[in-house]
Amino acid sequence: MNNKVSVLCICYNHQEYIKTSIESILNQKSDFDIELIIYDDCSTDNSREIIDEIVANYKGKIKIKCCFPKENQYSKGITVVSFLFPLIEGDYISICEGDDYWIDNKKLQKQYDLLEENRDIDACFHPAFTLIDDRLEDKRYGYIGDTVYRVSDKDVIMKGGSMMPLASILFRAKPFLDIVSKNREFFHHECYHSILQAVITLGRGALYTPDKMSVYRSMHEGSWSLQQSIDQQKRDREFKAANQRIWKLNKIYNNKYFGLFLKLYYKRNVKFYKDKLKSIYK
Repeated sequence: MNNKVSVLCICYNHQEYIKTSIESILNQKSDFDIELIIYDDCSTDNSREIIDEIVANYKGKIKIKCCFPKENQYSKGITVVSFLFPLIEGDYISICEGDDYWIDNKKLQKQYDLLEENRDIDACFHPAFTLIDDRLEDKRYGYIGDTVYRVSDKDVIMKGGSMMPLASILFRAKPFLDIVSKNREFFHHECYHSILQAVITLGRGALYTPDKMSVYRSMHEGSWSLQQSIDQQKRDREFKAANQRIWKLNKIYNNKYFGLFLKLYYKRNVKFYKDKLKSIYK
């Protein structure tokens, strides 16, 4: 077997979910090697113990690497996925956070085959189900049609990171890591979903497949979606930071996509301030 995929599983206080997440990765069936890289950002619950037990049970069956920092990195403003880039050996990368999971054991094989057939595209994604309070719902997250087709980089970027469910993406490692290696400081602190999606699609777009093969767990305790919904000040800070990221990324690409980034900036600002006015005068 060859051409392995590197799957990054990122965990923080996911003791209720991490086993489901990791096992959905380990249950993948493919004709290529898969390596699993697990990162735990100093969880304060039993996540680490659960991870250790799973790793011990699968020792020798699949290549598993673990990255356990001594201090929580997210609290320092570091996007923790950047810690895992030096560990990647695969030709492709997929990310499944510790509270999400996959529901098709041929997910990676299907996406790998699509990208091998379409060498001029670097990324592939699909829709996801949403899990809210243990209810599996079809919120049409990532759904844009019933056929396989190419999505433009403009369509992806104008969605600001909301088009592709993170756990649905498979992308080529080399072009992405080449850009990361030349801009380490930026990606060390700014490798958020919107940035990742922009980098893997700029100039090439992405391949969409309609199969729903993952589950996004929303609004649970400790989740990003819940924090954003209840903390207006945090939303304000993130809005300003995201605006700055747009222009930092524009600089990395030497203004090549300036028009596209300007449209995104305008769209985000109009929506943000409209929503603020509605909340004030409702």
